[in-house]
Amino acid sequence: MITRAFTATLILLFAALVSDVQTRFISSSPYPARSSEKNRRASSDDLELSTSDGWYYTDVGIGSLAQTLKMVLDTGSGDIWVGGVPCSDPCPSSLYNPSASSTAVNISTTLVKIAENGESVSGYRSSERMHLGQYFISNSKFLLSETIDPALVPTACSGSLGIAFVVMLGGRGGEIAAPEFGLWLTRAPAAQHTTESPGGTLTIGGTNSLLYSGQIEFLDLTGAASTYWMLSISGITVQGKAINIVQNTTLAAFDTSFRFISGPADVMQAIWATVPACTTDVNVTVSFGGRSWPISAADINLGPANNSNKACIGAIRPYVDADRPSSDWVFGTPFLRNMYSVFRSNSPASIGFAELSSIAGGSVHMIYQKTLIRDVW
Repeated sequence: MITRAFTATLILLFAALVSDVQTRFISSSPYPARSSEKNRRASSDDLELSTSDGWYYTDVGIGSLAQTLKMVLDTGSGDIWVGGVPCSDPCPSSLYNPSASSTAVNISTTLVKIAENGESVSGYRSSERMHLGQYFISNSKFLLSETIDPALVPTACSGSLGIAFVVMLGGRGGEIAAPEFGLWLTRAPAAQHTTESPGGTLTIGGTNSLLYSGQIEFLDLTGAASTYWMLSISGITVQGKAINIVQNTTLAAFDTSFRFISGPADVMQAIWATVPACTTDVNVTVSFGGRSWPISAADINLGPANNSNKACIGAIRPYVDADRPSSDWVFGTPFLRNMYSVFRSNSPASIGFAELSSIAGGSVHMIYQKTLIRDVW
């Protein structure tokens, strides 16, 4: 979710590496890995994501005993917050207990409130040891939340991992291959949309070449300040026709915790004016200065709002102020599911897109099977 960044974000986990820990794929696999794969996996780590109802999340270990909690992946925010004990209703199903950790530190006794997309989280600034895959940081700053609006995260999750753009530091001993992360998001089968299913892969410190094909097109970040992952839109087509975009309304942020695509109302009206009925396949492409990227009709037209088929539920909507405090557009998961994306913090700071591989375009369960047994290949 697009919001201000007041804490050190989880990206710092990419820099605070555990020097004596090998990647879990090498240590647990019964098959010999190729030397090139050993080198790649010693520098990056693939984390499994889960999805339900359009949310994408992963396991995070918090505290000296690594209490494992599910947290939403959020590239649109610099805030990390987690529901903790004590917590007033409504609360997540699982809570972080600072009393059970010897590394918990309460930084502030002043109650802090974060406003996100019209909802709010309140709590106290804290510091704790956090683990993400093979990486950890000993003093990660976050908000220990006492009240959480249930609209902010799915019921399975306990908080949010804000990984908006910040400078990523190099790891100790050169263990991290690159200050970047690669992202692949699955499209859950319609029958499993509201239940938890495999959600994709987050690769810290590099990319997973099994999940994309061809070259990655990198585009330099734009915006007045490198605070968020943002690019400028250079063109949009709907049903093959170019849509006019006012020059000063082209700044787009990319947000893995946002389940829509939002933009100026006049552009949204032009897009939906091309859809005569809910059975129409909506063909949309977007360019950010390079090639045009198509968005699947399945990610745009979510079907009829009622039995008349005269009104559709759309994933593309006019923005509201809560969507975009610093951008004109927000491209959430309906866009990001359609390509492999890479978020790079330097040389220069950029976002990369690549076509999904045949593996990443297959069924969810087939993809996961092939991804997780890649040591055999």
